[in-house]
Amino acid sequence: MNNYKERLESKMGVLIGLNAIMAKHGFPKGSGSYLMDGFSLEYDKRTFEKQDLLYRTVSDFEECDVLEIGVYAGHSGLIMMLVEDACVVGIDPCFPFTEPCIDYLNAMFDDRYK
Repeated sequence: MNNYKERLESKMGVLIGLNAIMAKHGFPKGSGSYLMDGFSLEYDKRTFEKQDLLYRTVSDFEECDVLEIGVYAGHSGLIMMLVEDACVVGIDPCFPFTEPCIDYLNAMFDDRYK
C-alpha cells in the first residue's frame, strides 16, 4: 500500500479522533486545514489534490525529517505520518486542542511527531 488515497482510507479513524479532540476543546469555525473546510469537522475531499501533493512531496525524500510551522490540529501532520518513517517537528503557539492532538498522533504513529 503505497498511495495516499489507500493510506488515508486505512487511517480515517485517526482523523475522526483528531476532530473529536478539536470538538472537545472548542473548534474555531472558519479555520480550515488540509483535511477539512473549517466550517465542519467532516473530511473535505475537495482538497484531495493538495493533500496528495503534500504526501508525495514528503515521500520523495529518502530521509524524512520535516519541520512544520503551524500545527493547528495535526491534520497535515497526519498526512505526513502516512509516509513510512517520516518524523515531523511542529512549531505552533497552540490552540487548546493542539497538544492533545499531537499526543494522539504520537500514540497512533509511534512518537514520530515532536
